[in-house]
Amino acid sequence: MTLSSKENNQGFDTVGKPLWRAVVLRNSRNTSDKHFWIGVFWHHVIGDGKSGFAIHESILEGLASFENLDCRTNRPSEIDTSRVPVSTKPLFISMEQALPNSKAPTPIPQISECEKWTGGNFNFRQPTVTKLAHLRLPSHALQRVLEACRRNKTTMTAFLQAVMAKAVLDNVTQDRLRTAVAVSLRRFFAPDIAVSDSVMGLWISTYTTEYHRSQFVGTTPTSTILWQRARENTAQINEVIADGGKNVELMSLKGIDDYEGALKPRADKPRDNSFGLTNIGVFTSSQKSGVSIDDMILSQSVHANGAAFTICIVSVQGGDMNMVFNWQEGIISQDLMSAFVDTVRSVLVDISAGTS
Repeated sequence: MTLSSKENNQGFDTVGKPLWRAVVLRNSRNTSDKHFWIGVFWHHVIGDGKSGFAIHESILEGLASFENLDCRTNRPSEIDTSRVPVSTKPLFISMEQALPNSKAPTPIPQISECEKWTGGNFNFRQPTVTKLAHLRLPSHALQRVLEACRRNKTTMTAFLQAVMAKAVLDNVTQDRLRTAVAVSLRRFFAPDIAVSDSVMGLWISTYTTEYHRSQFVGTTPTSTILWQRARENTAQINEVIADGGKNVELMSLKGIDDYEGALKPRADKPRDNSFGLTNIGVFTSSQKSGVSIDDMILSQSVHANGAAFTICIVSVQGGDMNMVFNWQEGIISQDLMSAFVDTVRSVLVDISAGTS
């Protein structure tokens, strides 16, 4: 997480320089350990969270091609980096063409400032410094939570959305929340456009959900309440998917000519959303070789004007599930974020143990 924290706070030179970088780490204390970490960091403008799957699949493919090659004897004497093969793939069509029924975002109705928790207000005085917290759910516990989700006719994303809402409301005084959950648009494109998990690009939208404290209290067990909220979340997700990409909100920057002018009126005012949630799912590889990926973590830089914090979730087939909490320093206190994480951990442990 130290590397992710450092890189999430390091920007990109957008003038003629690559909008991505990679860092490779090995265990220097154990030379016999063949495990290593590859940290890949890219600007959001060239890829969404799912793009990480495409990157890692390509890395596996490249490493597999060298698996039976003796790099010491087959190393080229020199490498000509000036000759880069030109891609023959055509550029993808615009989002407006791919999803003709999409629309520009409509203003979100305001909730009373005294009722809704959204962390500290957006302002131009504080530097935008990303802070990270990490929660790992071991594979055996993950399988039990997944089984519980299936029994209760819901999904992991819908369940975690409910759990996170409870965690916030348990630790703040306000009664209302608004959440923004990322939804991948790749599934909605026609097959001939060929936008799958194997390509990089920015194809996401969001849907919002509002919660009130009264939805998480009652005489019934906490788990019963959470499963009910999760089923409601699932119904909302299913509506978005059943829409087939119609009415999703895109092109939010298209009508903005002056970005600074658009942001200034929002200074010192409450944020629209309490938290954001991105679950890119389970990474599975088609590569059949001795090289494999057994763990994966997703994090992102904070959006200064976005939700108070964001949760990024990913797992590898047969492995642990990693949840990374991203927030801006000064917008949420360390103690409050720790309380959020501890509450989520407690709920997941209870569900996986069958005690809740």
